[in-house]
Amino acid sequence: KEYRFDHCFGPDTQNTEAYDKVGKTLVAHAMDGYNATIFTYGQTGSGKTHSILGNDADPGFIPRTIQDVFNHVETHKATNFKIMVSYLEVYNEEINDLLQEAETGGNLRILTEDPQKGAIIENLTETVVKCKQDITDVLTEGEKHRSYGSTLMNNTSSRSHTLFRMIIESKTE
Repeated sequence: KEYRFDHCFGPDTQNTEAYDKVGKTLVAHAMDGYNATIFTYGQTGSGKTHSILGNDADPGFIPRTIQDVFNHVETHKATNFKIMVSYLEVYNEEINDLLQEAETGGNLRILTEDPQKGAIIENLTETVVKCKQDITDVLTEGEKHRSYGSTLMNNTSSRSHTLFRMIIESKTE
């Protein structure tokens, strides 16, 4: 397989610039029915979580994506959309569903690889969302279950890799 990176950003890049350069186009493609992935990579403390989640003053990729997705839904009234989200982490080589309590959502396994849908994960919660607030609520709930810890480089390091997945189904009437 061949993988292509759209861009590599420097340490002074604001979320607005990064999202406008890469995210907007990917969201547009996703709304047209194509798969899209936004991926951050870097060492501990380099700003990956900030790039993805951001804050009130500088929203990250997920809040900006949510805004663009629901703006698209709002302006395409002739199309019926169904949007589902899931939120998981990989921590200590285990897959954990961040939308379930640890007792039921921990150590999930990959059941199969689907060529269209990707990895199918056993018992992973997929929540149907109808508005921006629904997704914000899902993210808030997921963050409560996320693994954090202190390192020498970052006192509040997210100790896991997370995947926030949005499945967008559409049907034009």
